[in-house]
Formats: sequence, C-alpha cells, structure tokens
Amino acid sequence: MAVEQIINLEEYERKNKIKRVCAYARVSTDKESQLNSFSVQVSEYKNMIMNNPNWEFAGVYGDEGKSGTNIFGRKQFMQMVEVAKAGGIDLIITKSISRFARNTVDCLKTIRELKKVGTEIYFENDNLSSFDTSIDIIISMLASIAEEESKNNSQNVIWRYENNFKEGKVHMVTSKMLGFDRDKENNIIIDEAEAEIVRNIYNWYLNGYSHEKIATILNEQGYKTKAFNKPYYAGAILSILSNEKYTGDAILQKTIRKQIGSYNNIKNQTKKPKFYVENSHPGIVDHDTWNKVQQLRKSKAKHYLKATTRKTVTEKARNRTIYNGLAKCDVCGSNYQFKRNNINKHNETRVLICKNNKYNKKCANDIVNADPFDEALLSHINSIIRDKSKFFQRLNVAFKTHPEVVSLKEDIKALEGKINALQQKIIRFLNDDPDDEVIKRELLYDKEQAEIDIAYLNNKIITSYDAEKKILYYKKLLKPYKKPISNLEDFPIDELFNHVVVKNRNKVSFGIAFDVERTKKPVDSFHKIKTSYLIRKTERKLDSQIDLY
Repeated sequence: MAVEQIINLEEYERKNKIKRVCAYARVSTDKESQLNSFSVQVSEYKNMIMNNPNWEFAGVYGDEGKSGTNIFGRKQFMQMVEVAKAGGIDLIITKSISRFARNTVDCLKTIRELKKVGTEIYFENDNLSSFDTSIDIIISMLASIAEEESKNNSQNVIWRYENNFKEGKVHMVTSKMLGFDRDKENNIIIDEAEAEIVRNIYNWYLNGYSHEKIATILNEQGYKTKAFNKPYYAGAILSILSNEKYTGDAILQKTIRKQIGSYNNIKNQTKKPKFYVENSHPGIVDHDTWNKVQQLRKSKAKHYLKATTRKTVTEKARNRTIYNGLAKCDVCGSNYQFKRNNINKHNETRVLICKNNKYNKKCANDIVNADPFDEALLSHINSIIRDKSKFFQRLNVAFKTHPEVVSLKEDIKALEGKINALQQKIIRFLNDDPDDEVIKRELLYDKEQAEIDIAYLNNKIITSYDAEKKILYYKKLLKPYKKPISNLEDFPIDELFNHVVVKNRNKVSFGIAFDVERTKKPVDSFHKIKTSYLIRKTERKLDSQIDLY
C-alpha cells in the first residue's frame, strides 16, 4: 500500500477538493466590437470551467462598458467579491490585472481581502496567482503600469473635451433635459410640449411661487421629471431655474472630475477656464425673463441669509433628532418628521407628522405622539438586549424559512430535476443516435443553461439571503449593549430596524428586513406591546410590534 506523506493538511485539502470556480470578464466601453469581445469572454470561461471535472461552476461575472479605474462602478465585480467573502467561491479566473482593476490600491486591497477568506485569483495573461508569495510586488508593478496607461487615456479624453469647449461645441444630453430633443440630423431642437412646462415654471416663480409649490403643482398634474421619471421636488425646479441653456446660451466646463478614475464631479471654480457660448442652440426662455428670475433668486437668498441667525441655526439643529428618516407613512410612503407644537409653553407637545401634512393636510394618516412612540421603541430595544439569544433564535428560524429562500431552493430543486432528466436523455441519445450533432448540441446546451441558472440562484442565496451572515451582523451590533439603555440617542436605531412604518396614530411597526427590498407582508411578528398615553385626559393606547420581512 502506497503511503503519501502529507506535510500541510490544509494545503493538501485545498489542492484536492472540488473547487467552486467563477470567472470575471470586463470591457471598458460599450462599442459593438467590445461587447462582442465581452460575450466571447463569457462563453469561453463558461465552457472552460464546466469542462473541468475538478471544478464546480460558480458563475461568470461581468461588467459591460465599465472602466477599471474604480471598483465601485462595477456591480457584478462587487457582487462577486461578496459571494467570495461569504464562502461561495474558491477560485476567480480573469484575463489580466488590467481586466481586474487598473487602480493599484483597489487591486491589492481586494486581493488581500479575498486571500483572508481563502479565495484565489488567477490572472491568465500574467500567469500569476494571488497565492504567490511575491504577489504584492508584482501586482504593484503591473497595476501601476496599467493605471498609468488609464491616466494617459483619461488625459487624452479630457484634452478632446477641452478642445471642443474652446471651439464652442455644446454637449447636451437632451434625453435628460426638459424641453429639448434632437432631430434626425442630431441637431438640438425644442420639444414644444415640454418647453411649455419650462415656461410655466419660470412664470410661476416670478409670480411668487416657491420651488416646493411649483413641484407640487406639477406632481398634481401628473408630470414626472425627464431625467429619472420621478415626482418633481424642489431641487429639480431649482435646477431648471438656474440652467442658462434654457436661454439658448451655454456655459461650458462648469464641472470637472475630482481626479482621474473618480466618478465625482466638482464645481469648476478656478482650476479650469470656462467658456460662454451665445446662441449655441434654440432658446425656450428669453433673456429678460431669465435675468428677472436670477435677480429674484439672489434677492431671496439674501433675505434667507439675513433670517438665518444663530438662533434659527440652533433651532434647526435642535430639531434634527433621531427621528430624521426613521419612520415612514404606510398611506403615502413619505417620511414622518418631528415637530414641536406650542414651543416654550406649558402645553408644548412633541409629535411625529407625515411630511405631506406638515403644512397642509394632504395625507389621510394621523399625527403620532412622540412620547409613547419613544417609550415603545425603547421597550422593543431593551427587550432584545435583555434576551439576545431568544432574539437570534427567532431571526434564525424566520430567515431560514423565509418565503424568498424557500422559493429559491424550490427553483434550484426543479432545475436539478431538469438536469437529471436531460442527463438521462443524453445517455439514451448517445446509445440510440450518437451521430445527430444538432440534437446533441441542443441537449448539451439546455443542460448547460440549467447549470448556469442554478449557479445564479445559489449566488443569490449566498449574497442576499445568508441567514448566518445576517445574524452575525446583529450579534456584532448588539455586543456592546450588556444592559438596557435609558436614552434612545445612545443606540444605533436605524442599524437595528431597517424601517419603521406608521400604520395610524395607534399602530406602529418596527421592521427588520432579511432581503434588501421590503416585502409586502411580514413573515413573522413578535414582541407586541401596548403603550398607554393621554390626550386631553382621554387614555389611548399605541400598539407596536417587531415585524420580520
């Protein structure tokens, strides 16, 4: 009997176990030729992994049209890293360091993070593994070269844009700018239906309407913002009123990139020259109306600055409390805001009120008294602190039996049945008619697609519905709290509860969500309490509970 000497058991197991392998592919532009290259990468990697008997297919992650200078713009990349950290990937294959990341800092940081959880990255063109001992030096050198190449490309793009600015060429994204469109020759033209809205906005503002009031009027008339198809808000109105392009003129290079590789623009104060182009395109608003609006805006700004005394600033800071962004209205979906009634009087009250009811009653929901709300919230938090183990057990059961998890597992089971059936068909086919290549390819393709679908669903469970990871998060959050708290400001409320929903003045739900998006109905509810309070000597009760979504 042959005896194999095992020097390092962990190393031996790592080399001999079936590896969960994925690939990462990326192209930096969305041109057709590049997208074809992207689809080829995905196909090649898929076949490579699935044809290796020692590898288990863990998916192909890919970002189309994404630059490598910054990892945060690449959703698939970030998801892949999360899956690896959760223990779902042993090996990541990618073409090269420049495909993986052009930023040296991000590249090394990601490699080290994944190395800690035992995930290897293999760079094909560089014939380099992240488990190599000299990886830091090699990565620093190669990634720096790639980063410098990216900087040179970015500088060339910046030069081209600045040259266009000097020549007075106006770049306008008409698909996101209200009032404008393009004709068949790609010239900027006026969309008269949208232009009428713009003119109304300018006229309403000159007639004394505030940004908020104008937004309310447009929303009541059923209009949505052109850029994101969302309800109008004060900021959107201000943007329209302050954009000189509505006069037919254009200021170029108003913003610049903070740095190469950054996605954040900053105002161009003095770093770069600005260019003013007159009559660069058709105008919607005449210069006289434009100037009047700008003068009125300056006048209102001066009035606001005079009114903003130390006292008003202090008052605003005092009103910025734990309630900001905490509770939402179950009727209209708006935030509940904190408000003091009868300030500095014997009958001063603290209330929470739906944003749409703060000045005028627009929502059917009620005002909630802040004192019983605080008492109920404090009671729920302290109940969890007093018996953490019971809380974790409740979470564990609810998360593992979550409808989304059950549904995903059922889908996986159905796909596994489909794969078994296809495998039987393939075996029968090879015995009966092995020469029919068309049917053979179809069967193999169907099996391959089912295996890819299973990998996708497993990835979703690992990333979005990992019960152990979620419970670990709550354990870390609650670990510092050994005793019940007496002050809500001493506790990270928004980290424990994903959302607080005000059903009505007497019913509140403190929600903990398993998935990112809140589902329509809670999967479990517990710790229901009633908090008594008085309104004009009449006793009322606030019903509250913790809901798991």
